[in-house]
Amino acid sequence: HSPNILIYESAEGSAGILCRLLENSQLIPAILQKAYQICFCDEKGNELPTPLIPATYNDLLSYYNQRFHHQIDRNLIRDSLSLLHQAKLQILTQPAFSQYDEHYQSLLRVINSNSNSNTQLEKKLIEYLYSNGLKLPNFARYKVLNCNVESDFFYEPNVCIFCKGPDFQEHDLKISTSMLKKKGYQVLVWNYQESLEDFVAQRADVFIKVK
Repeated sequence: HSPNILIYESAEGSAGILCRLLENSQLIPAILQKAYQICFCDEKGNELPTPLIPATYNDLLSYYNQRFHHQIDRNLIRDSLSLLHQAKLQILTQPAFSQYDEHYQSLLRVINSNSNSNTQLEKKLIEYLYSNGLKLPNFARYKVLNCNVESDFFYEPNVCIFCKGPDFQEHDLKISTSMLKKKGYQVLVWNYQESLEDFVAQRADVFIKVK
């Protein structure tokens, strides 16, 4: 049989649930099992007798999906959930970070293309990550949609990083941080007086060892 392919889009400002599932694939079978129990089992885990009514407020219906109640029918997904239970899960990625060096160079090009008072700090952070084989940010000088804010670096799906130099305006940073957090973004600030080792160690879930 040909394998199924799941294509997903990471939404800015989301909780990053899909990315977490890819990072910890053992969660997926547990989620599938829970979905089956919600739809087709009673509170003790015993399978409900068929036929089943499409849905109730004890399982799939809620106030939030009220306008879709007429479309929700658990019976339509029974076979699919059963098949997924038996599926062999395999996550395929790009081989061994073959483009790590290229990505590093592209970030440097963005930083060097428009020098400012923070350029040297940005380069110092990127060079530290690169030399230690840590995951690089997806983007440099990233303009966050609907916030009118440019973060120095951005990790998908929702992590903004600012390098705080001696000329950084504290007031502007507070406004940007507040705005971003209200939109669901995480904000990390590296103060140039803080060691990069300490800064990176605080968020090992972001600065993942990849090489």
